[in-house]
Amino acid sequence: PTVKPSPSIPCADSMAPFYSFVWAVSVSFILVGTIWRGFHPSDVSAYFPAFHPRPMHHWINDPNGPMYYNGSYHLFTQYNPDGFVGGPMHWSHLVSKDLLHWKDLPIALSPDQDYDCGGIFSGSATIVDGTPVLTYSVQCNKFMINAVPAEGTDSDLSEWVKPKFNPVMYRPNDTYDDFRDPSGGWQGNDGIWRILTTCHNGTCMWKSDDFLSWKYTGIFINTTDIMECPDFFVIPGTDKWVYKGSNEGGRDWYVIGDYIQSPADIIDIFNITSKPLEQNNQLYDVGNFY
Repeated sequence: PTVKPSPSIPCADSMAPFYSFVWAVSVSFILVGTIWRGFHPSDVSAYFPAFHPRPMHHWINDPNGPMYYNGSYHLFTQYNPDGFVGGPMHWSHLVSKDLLHWKDLPIALSPDQDYDCGGIFSGSATIVDGTPVLTYSVQCNKFMINAVPAEGTDSDLSEWVKPKFNPVMYRPNDTYDDFRDPSGGWQGNDGIWRILTTCHNGTCMWKSDDFLSWKYTGIFINTTDIMECPDFFVIPGTDKWVYKGSNEGGRDWYVIGDYIQSPADIIDIFNITSKPLEQNNQLYDVGNFY
């Protein structure tokens, strides 16, 4: 019997241009949709992080200045509002009543003054006589600046201003290029305010009686490498204090000790009672890079 030939079936090679076209169109739709969602996050709530606070779009870095004020939690981050990579740093601002649901607020700080050289870098928040104060460093490593809520701003503290008395700290002569990362401020028993900052050869201590005029008192913690983002606080219910800092190797260290306050123009004393800094695996974050 005669066998009829099977219908011709195109080989894979002859279909390659068609498959490439379909793939290209599909990827184009995905990219367009992704970009559209980036600019219209309210349209894609199913894809937007709910538990983790973040601005609506674009690049963020260090979280800064967390504080609780008048029933709300506030969080700021280093932020580039103009792109998806690092750029001129601003501070974004988010607020929450429960640490679960966050509202994105207008940019809190922009590099709009001559002393904001290079952009807004890391900083902290301190409640001073009932008023929240943001203290931040700048990329050029020369100054520390204070910002306060604008007069008449809303309950979310949506608007911040930089008073004319800025900058409030200038890089010490013995610090070279590294001067940044002001800690949260605390008041001693003498009523004097203290702040720690990153310095080239350790962690610097500053003192002030009004949170406006600061005096550099010296190196509070000596280190062989730079300790970024220092902080210092008492362990609740004890008389022990914790110093923490992040070295340039990307590790986050802490030590525990006894804190002795000195007169206003003299650096305070911290006697470490735990293992020395950067020893005994005393890490508050065991990741490979902070």
